[in-house]
Parts: sequence; structure tokens; C-alpha cells
Amino acid sequence: MDCQRCREPSAPADEFCPRCGLARDPRAALLATPGALSASHRNAAWLDAHPEHRQPAADEPGPDLSAFRDPEWPGRWAEIGLVLLAIASLCEIAFDLWHLSILGRDLGDPANAQAYLDSTDRLDAMAIAIGIASLVCAITFVVWTRRAYRNLPAIGAVQRFKPGWAVGAWFVPVLNLWRPKQVINDIWRTGDPDAPRVLAASRYEHLRVPRAITAWWLLFILGNLADRLLWNASVDTVAHERASTQRDLTSSAIDIVTLALAFAVVRLLTRRQQARARALAGPL
Repeated sequence: MDCQRCREPSAPADEFCPRCGLARDPRAALLATPGALSASHRNAAWLDAHPEHRQPAADEPGPDLSAFRDPEWPGRWAEIGLVLLAIASLCEIAFDLWHLSILGRDLGDPANAQAYLDSTDRLDAMAIAIGIASLVCAITFVVWTRRAYRNLPAIGAVQRFKPGWAVGAWFVPVLNLWRPKQVINDIWRTGDPDAPRVLAASRYEHLRVPRAITAWWLLFILGNLADRLLWNASVDTVAHERASTQRDLTSSAIDIVTLALAFAVVRLLTRRQQARARALAGPL
């Protein structure tokens, strides 16, 4: 007679499967006999090797695709926000380069002095545009993060953090240096289409994430530090203003690379979570 779970042939007199330890009669597994104890060890070892057959525990409910909300459109809006900010950053680089060329002229000349004032006005307007684009980008990115993270229970994963941390973690000083990255990590880890249907946090929290995600986060932190340094920089002389503009160019370049990586992260995680949902739904 074949085992109902692993299909291992066994003798009619066997109370437990010799391979996976499954009891033919569930009451036999409750007895403290040597055979039951040995079968219990085989059962645990087999389930470790085949976690897809493990029954969900009370704290790890199975997938509920009726609660799954497709992250496609939040992801698209996040991508649009990232592109807008990248375009604004490219414009800022162009204006900074032009401003540097003016700073190299004789500002005592009236024409050059007027060009300097016009350039300063453009940079001030650009700073406002960057601020607006940054706000749009931040809102759309956080909305996408929230949607994707709240989908974890729907695709069979137990959340390590309360859903509110997908938003709140960005605004808590010090904690915002790592918690948002942990949320993004978990969205990636739980999106594997080939993973078991039920994913306890202990099963995925140590899985590695792509280097692109780590590179994006490190550049994001670096860019924010650079912005803080620029905010406090002194520009009371031409030399100081030239140095500040050069630092602004470097910061904008870092921002553009960061935004490109963020775009890839949003696209990659969105597609991965969608693939996970399709795999759980099975063939239509």
C-alpha cells in the first residue's frame, strides 16, 4: 500500500510510513510508543525537506488571494514620480554647469553680473521644482510600498512588522536608516513564485536580496547626507559658491543613479509579487 503523502510503498502491517512517518491511523501518532516516536522524527525531517506539505500554524494563515490588491498601478505612479524627479535633477545639473561657467567670468562686468543674477533666479526656481518633484516622488513611492507590503498575508507570508511601518518607518528618526529597507527586503523575499504556499517570517527573513536593492538604499542614504551638507554650506564668497555648486552637481549625479535603481526596484518587486500571486492561483 502506498503512502497517501509521499507515495512510498509500505507493508500492510506498518502503522507509519517508513519514509515520511505519516500515520495510517491518526490515533496511532498519539501513543507514546517507540514506533510513534521514531515516526515523529521522520515526519519532522520530511516536512523540513518538503515545507509545502506543512500545515499552517495558527499564526501563519494560508494565502487569501481575495485580499490581494494588484500593485501594478501604485507601481506605475511610483515610476512616474521617479522619472519626474530624475528629469528635474538633470535640469538642475544643466543649470549648475551654466552657473559654474558664469562664476568663472568677470562679475564686475555689467553683462556678466546680470547673467549671474538670471542664473541665480533659475537655480532658485529649480530648487522649488525639485522640492515639488521630491514630494510627488515620496508620496507615490510610499503608497506603492504600503500596497505591496499589505499584500504579504494575501500571498501566504506572515509580516515581520505591522503594516503601518511600511509608511511610518520613513518618518521615524534613526529607525528610518534601516526599517524601510527591511520592508522592501521582505517584499522581495516573499514574492518568490516557487516558495511554499505558507511563509513564516522565520523562513524568509534571512534570505538574501539582490545587490541592486542594497546599492539603491546605500546611495539613497548617501544622497540624503550630501543634501544635508549642501544645506549647511556657506556661500558668502565666489569661491564658496563655486565649491557649493560643484557639490550640488555631485549630489544630483548621485540622485539620478539612485532614482534609476529605485525605478528598477519598483518594477522588479511589482512583477515578482504579481508572479507569486499567479503561481498561488494556479492555472486558469
